Amino acid sequence: MGRRYGKGLVLVAGMLIGCGSSGARNDGAAGSGAAGTSGVGVAGAGGSGGGAGGAVGGGSGSAGTGGGLPACAIASRPDDPLNPDGGIATGCNTAAFGADWVSPEAFVANDAGVALDGGATEEPLGGSMLDGDYDLVRFRTMSTGGGRTRRSLRFFDGGTFIEWLVGQETSIGDGGVMTGQVAINTRQQPSAPAPFGVTIICGNPELIGPDFTYSYTVTGDELVLFNYYMGRLVNVYTYRRACSR
Repeated sequence: MGRRYGKGLVLVAGMLIGCGSSGARNDGAAGSGAAGTSGVGVAGAGGSGGGAGGAVGGGSGSAGTGGGLPACAIASRPDDPLNPDGGIATGCNTAAFGADWVSPEAFVANDAGVALDGGATEEPLGGSMLDGDYDLVRFRTMSTGGGRTRRSLRFFDGGTFIEWLVGQETSIGDGGVMTGQVAINTRQQPSAPAPFGVTIICGNPELIGPDFTYSYTVTGDELVLFNYYMGRLVNVYTYRRACSR
């Protein structure tokens, strides 16, 4: 990646502030135990987002809001802290990881999305944002040198409020690995399937800037988030919903 990618991709590419490791999700959410290496996608940054609102329609079809999944232990949006002065907050949310680490895979981008074998293209199709807890199951990126990642998201209010928990492994000297972790809350107004931006309301405001946007595809309980930097596709995150709210 070029010089400009390094700082801004703390959240999207995984260069995280803080160190430490964490185990499987422990928030008591039904069906949210550790789940191997199949997982979730994330949203990124950009312009100001909308307030809490209804689910976003359009694009690909999706299952009902329950989808046969257990109910999440946390049914409504918590009263999380805010960044009233735009400063760096700690303890933004109580999200916990629900799946194992995921290794990066390289992808080939084309004008519409991701080039697949045989000439097909995977591209954003939109769909209804389904509230629930999501865990990362696949991570595709333009650069595979960033190490493994693990990510869990909590969606509230039709996908217009997200609690993020992101962990990242970074190689250090002598073959060692440093583990970083960060929690962030964002507000956004998803657009189906056009790219949308997020606004950080708790967490380090420097982690995501206005040059980052996302688009997405929802298929049943699978969410694929396409992450762009200055209009260029740089990461594709695939999440799977573990519970519904």
